[in-house]
This record gives sequence, C-alpha cells and structure tokens, in this order.
Amino acid sequence: MAKGDVGFRQEAALGLLDFPRDVTAQTRETAYSAYNELARNKVKVLALNFTATDYMNSAGIGLVINLVEDATQAGRKVYAFGLGSHYRKLFNMVGLTERIALVTDEAEVKQKTTE
Repeated sequence: MAKGDVGFRQEAALGLLDFPRDVTAQTRETAYSAYNELARNKVKVLALNFTATDYMNSAGIGLVINLVEDATQAGRKVYAFGLGSHYRKLFNMVGLTERIALVTDEAEVKQKTTE
C-alpha cells in the first residue's frame, strides 16, 4: 500500500476505512476502491478512521462527504473517529455530523455496533 492510500479492514458487518496522513484528491481512487470492496462484502456499518490523518484539503473533505453520502444512501450507519478538534468543527459546519456519528475510537464503534 502506498503512502497516500486508504486501507480497509472488515470484521463481520463492520467495515473500516483507514485514511492516510494527507487526505486530498490523490486519495480518491484508493478510498473508492476500498469502499467498493466493503460494499461488495455487504458491510452494514462503515467506520472512517482518521487517527493517522494530519491534513485534509477541500478535495479530501469533498471525498469524505461523497463517501458518507453513498454509504447512507445504501442504508449503512457511518461512524468517524480520530479527528482532531479542527476537523470535528469543520465536519459539523459542513453538516457531516448530521449523517455520521463522531466517536472517540475504534473500540467505541465496536461497542455501539454490538448494542
């Protein structure tokens, strides 16, 4: 996996997208390829992992918005974790927090998906 690639993991009905340090237009291709793989595997819950992310430009934020839109339209519950306070505020300002639940970490996602 290259430095700017989005990784993915699956645990039963939970799919995780692991975002790289910089989320930009260059991230789009691997993000969609990872998301589509999880979609084919019929995940019901999508978790966006931003723990490694330091920088997101407008194209990166647009990418996240599009992924969240696709996932919610497909009936998936979406969580995000690992965001710094700046990006938490930004996600709130652009209305993303109306579609996704911000949680502290991967453990919280797993706990909420088993409740």
